[in-house]
Amino acid sequence: MDNFEYQAAIQDFRRARRQALLEQIGAFVKGRSDELLSYEEVRKKLKATGKSASKVETIPLDAIVGSVGRYKDFTRSFLPRNDSDQNRWARVQAIATGMEGFPPIEVYQIGDVYFVLDGNHRVSVARQLGATSIEAYVTKIKTKVPISPDIQPDELLLKAEYADFLAKTHLDVLRPEADMLMTMAGRYHLLEEQIEEHRYFMGREQQREIPYNEAVLDWYDTVYLPITEFILKYELLNNFPRRTVTDLYLWISEYRAAIREGDVQYFERHITEILEKLPLVPDIDLDQLILDVEYADFLEQTRIEKLRPDANLRVTAPGKYYLLQKHIEVHRHFLGEDRQQEIPYEEAVTHWYDTVYLPIAEIIRRLGMLRDFPGRTEADLYLWISQHRQELEQNLGWKILPEKAATDLVANFSSTPERIFSRLGGKVLDVLTPDELESGPPPGMWRKEDIGRPNDRLFGSFLVPVNGEKDGWNALEQALRIAREHGQHVYGLHVVFSGRSTTSDAALAVQKEFTRRCQEAGVEGALTIRAGEIARSVCAFARWADLVVLNLAHPPGRQPIAKLQSGFRTIIRRCSRPVLAVPKTSPPKDIHRIILAYDGSRKADEALFIAAFMGGRWQIPLMVMTVEEPDRTSPSALQRAEEYLRRRHVNATFIQETGHVSEAILASAGAYECDMILMGGYGRSPMLEVVLGSTVDHILQKSQVPVLICR
Repeated sequence: MDNFEYQAAIQDFRRARRQALLEQIGAFVKGRSDELLSYEEVRKKLKATGKSASKVETIPLDAIVGSVGRYKDFTRSFLPRNDSDQNRWARVQAIATGMEGFPPIEVYQIGDVYFVLDGNHRVSVARQLGATSIEAYVTKIKTKVPISPDIQPDELLLKAEYADFLAKTHLDVLRPEADMLMTMAGRYHLLEEQIEEHRYFMGREQQREIPYNEAVLDWYDTVYLPITEFILKYELLNNFPRRTVTDLYLWISEYRAAIREGDVQYFERHITEILEKLPLVPDIDLDQLILDVEYADFLEQTRIEKLRPDANLRVTAPGKYYLLQKHIEVHRHFLGEDRQQEIPYEEAVTHWYDTVYLPIAEIIRRLGMLRDFPGRTEADLYLWISQHRQELEQNLGWKILPEKAATDLVANFSSTPERIFSRLGGKVLDVLTPDELESGPPPGMWRKEDIGRPNDRLFGSFLVPVNGEKDGWNALEQALRIAREHGQHVYGLHVVFSGRSTTSDAALAVQKEFTRRCQEAGVEGALTIRAGEIARSVCAFARWADLVVLNLAHPPGRQPIAKLQSGFRTIIRRCSRPVLAVPKTSPPKDIHRIILAYDGSRKADEALFIAAFMGGRWQIPLMVMTVEEPDRTSPSALQRAEEYLRRRHVNATFIQETGHVSEAILASAGAYECDMILMGGYGRSPMLEVVLGSTVDHILQKSQVPVLICR
C-alpha cells in the first residue's frame, strides 16, 4: 500500500470522526437517535419466521440501518465512533480506491432495510467516498412486521407490539391486506380486548364456543372495517397527518362505546381529549355507512374494479350487493352447466358483467330510466328490471325480454309528471269511452314503447290468441312458420269467459295442443290462460310481444252495427302493436313476397318502416304501390316511399294504380303473387269509418293472404 494513499486515508478517517461527533450533537438537539439498530433485537421483536438463500444484489447504502455485531461502533450514517478503528478503516479505504476494489459485503434484509453481517468498515468507507449503493450478499429475513429506513430505535417497541398482536391474532395470514399499524405504544391490548368481547357475544348469539381465529375474522370484517371505511371515505386522516387509520379507529370506537353505554364520568374525564382528537367527525349516516361497507365487501369479493375498471355498480339500498353476488353465482352455475366445466369465479364475474349486466344497462340508458327514477342508480334499476322480469315470467309463463320488463316499469311506476298524467288520462279515457269508439294509441307509439329494443330484433316475439277450435289454429301455424325462419318466441293466449275455470279440462287441452305444435315446429313457445273479454285481453297482453297474430275467422261485417260489434276491429284500433290477420281460408305459407299499400299517411309510414325492416333484415322481396285517390293520396307519396327505402339500401318494385283502392290492392297482390299485404291501420275516426266504410275492412273481408296492419 502506498504511504501517501494511507496518510490520505488517515486524514479521511479523522474527518469522518469529526462528522460523527457533529451528527451525535445534531441528533440530540432534534431528539432523534443516531444509533444503528441491533439485528438480533429487531429479529426477536418483529418475530422472524424464516429466511431465504442469499444472493448478490446491489443495495442502496441509505437503507443500511443496523449491524449484527458492531451496531455500537458506527453512527446511523456509518461514521466511525471509535479512534481505535483508524488503521483498519484507512486500510479498507486504500483497498477501495485501489485497482482491485473490495468484495461484496454480507447483509440481512428485513422489509426495506439491511443489517450488516460482514463489511461494516466497507459500508462506512463507501459512504464517505460518496457512493450511493454497494454490492452485497443478501439474505432475506421474514418477519411479521416490515420496517423502513427511517425507523428510530424508540419506534421498534411499537413495531414489536404490532408483531406480538399479529402473532396472536394471525391477521397477517387471515387478512393479508390488513394494515393495523399505530403510532402510540401500549394500544394493541385494547384491540385484543375488543376481539375477546366480540368472541364472547358471538358465542352467546350462536350458542357455541367460537374459535379464536373465527372471532378475529368476524371482528375485523364486521366491526373494524366499517369504521375504517368511514374514516377513509370522509378523509379524516387529512385532519390527523401523523396518525394512522387504526389510531382513529380506536378513538372513534372508544368514543362511541362511551356514549352508547352512558358512561358520563368517562365522557367528562376525556371530553377535552376527545374533542381535540375528533374535531371534524360528522354525524354518521348509518345507512350510508352500511352501504359503503357492503360495497367495499362486494368489490373485495368480485374484484370487479380490477376486472372492469369502468364498472360502477353502486346501489342505494342495503342488502342489494348480496343480490348482485347471487346473480353472479347463478350465472356461474349455468355457465358451468353450458360448458360442462367448473368456471373460475373471476371469469364468471366478467362474463356476467359483459353479457348480462351491460345489455340491461344499455336498455336503461336508451330508455332514459334514470330520469324516470331520480335518486336511483343503474345497478338499482338492473336489479329492479331483473326482479320484475322474473315476476312477469312466473305470472305469465312466457319468456319476457328485458326491454319489455324495463318499458313496463317505466310506464307503470315512473313518478315523473308526464308518466303520471299519462296513466291517469288512460284510466279516465278507458272509463268514459266505449271500446268500440276508442281511437287507440297514436301512430308509432309501439316503437316508442320499445325504444330499448335493438333494431335487429324488431319482431322478437309474437302473441297468438287461440280458441282451441278445430279451425282456430291457422294463425298459430302461420306464426310458427315465420318464427322458425327468423327465430322469434311465440306467446299463446287462451281467453275463457269471466267466471270460468282456467284449469278446466278444455283449457288444459288447448295448452297441451299449443305446446305440441310448437315442439313439432322447433319453436320456443308457451301459452297462458286467462279469464276475461277477448279483445281487451289481447290488447292488454300485446305489450309483452312485438306482433299480434290473429286468426281472421270473422272479419268486420259490412253493416254499421256489425262493424261496431266486431272484436277484431276493436283489437286493430286499441292494440298498440302491429296486427297480422291470417284468413282461415289461407293455408299457412312462408312469406316470399310482400306488397306495401302506401298512401303517405302517418299509419302508412309505420307500415313503410316495417317494410324496410322486412325487405332489409329478412331479405323478402318488396312491392310498393299507391292508388291515386282524390283528397286522400298525395301524388308524391310513391316518391317519398322510394326515397325512404333508398336511404336504407332496401330494394323494391314501385307501382302506381288507379281505381277503387281496396280492389286495386287485392288485384296487385294476386297479380304479383304476394304472400302478405302490408298497410296502415284505420285512417278516419271510429264513427266515420263505421258510416263511410274503410279500406282496411274491405281488405280483411276479401284477402286470401295474411294482412299486416300497422298503427
